[in-house]
Amino acid sequence: GNFYCVYNANGIWVAGSHNKGLYYSTDGQTWTQSNITSSTFKCVYNANGLWIAGSTANGLYYSKDGKIWFQTDTSSGNFKCVYNANGIWVAGADNDGLYYSVTWELV
Repeated sequence: GNFYCVYNANGIWVAGSHNKGLYYSTDGQTWTQSNITSSTFKCVYNANGLWIAGSTANGLYYSKDGKIWFQTDTSSGNFKCVYNANGIWVAGADNDGLYYSVTWELV
């Protein structure tokens, strides 16, 4: 229980939970917890093969397969939404405003 968001792309479902991190599924029925096993996630999105998920305490995370996740250089903020259009990522955070990037991969 206590899931806030779910998104499907490229044959995989990704869901964000309350205090238990991110989960993924290839069929929408059987779910596996990812390597991110704590924190609350209220948004997840995929565009052009890159997944971005927003945590309510630990910033933004990215994944290329929806299963293994890495923290971006934005490691704090209460993120509630993330979206991509025309190659630009935009994420909204309480009290912090809007963040944008052409890629949130850690470099």
